[in-house]
Amino acid sequence: MDFKKKLLNLAIASVVASGPVAAVAADVVNLLGTEGGKLNISLHADHSNRDVKQDGSTTLLDEAGFYDAYVDEFDNLIETEGEISASVRNLKAEERQQHLYLQIAYAVSPRIQVYGKAGMARTKLHNMHGATVDESWSETTYVNGSFDEYDEGWYTESDLSVPGGKYGDWGALVSVGANVQLWESPESGWRAGLDLSYQYKNQDADWSAGGLDFTGSESQEWQAALVMSKAMGKFNPYFGLKLSKAKTDYEGQTSLYYGSDKWTLKMENDQPLGLFAGFNYDLTPGMGITAQVRAVDDTAGNLGFYWKF
Repeated sequence: MDFKKKLLNLAIASVVASGPVAAVAADVVNLLGTEGGKLNISLHADHSNRDVKQDGSTTLLDEAGFYDAYVDEFDNLIETEGEISASVRNLKAEERQQHLYLQIAYAVSPRIQVYGKAGMARTKLHNMHGATVDESWSETTYVNGSFDEYDEGWYTESDLSVPGGKYGDWGALVSVGANVQLWESPESGWRAGLDLSYQYKNQDADWSAGGLDFTGSESQEWQAALVMSKAMGKFNPYFGLKLSKAKTDYEGQTSLYYGSDKWTLKMENDQPLGLFAGFNYDLTPGMGITAQVRAVDDTAGNLGFYWKF
């Protein structure tokens, strides 16, 4: 069974070592205090790093009836058949993400603005660790057509780790949301608002590692944020608290000489609560710059340039 174990370990190590996970960490949109027009168009670049964890267990290989045959040095026909399975759980990692997108916002009323985003994003995994691998097999060996031996076994390997992965392909990114002003103090210039957003990404992949073929990924993120903002003329600083839930399913298959299995690996963000702070600054009455940093649930920065109409 040593050969079968080596094949299983090679496949499992590939999952821990690499994969184009595409969960997208969303920035918080603040449109409070951006008077000057109903339409706001902006271009953004965002870089983030956050912890993710595996949701449940993923079966990487479940082959019943695999068959192998060869002739040994004494001209005996050696045949083997049996079953083999492998699964991974408890995988944890850091996701490093890069986003480039266009955002268009429209004020449907003085207190409510809706917006949409479209662009591209890519992700790489870093510091993958904590994976537990469960493996089992049964095998019957025949020599020249006659039964020779039967073997079976189970074992578990824990806390497998690999230092880093690689960036996946650039994929499409879309998002919709709304910015709602809840409260305002004309005397102090402070405002409180709520930002609600949904973000979706679907990415193709076409690369292999250690017997695993990645074919694509799909992610969704829901986010709600409480925003405190202060109107200070051209300068509009803000900060707040956000709650997010991100899930990613990415597809692939394990390809070995006795067969292949398709699988779906599910990942989710490890920490749902986070903090953010930033500012909008009007360079002219019709355009300006925006910047944001995020912490706790992810470590991130966002830079943008906007136009108001």
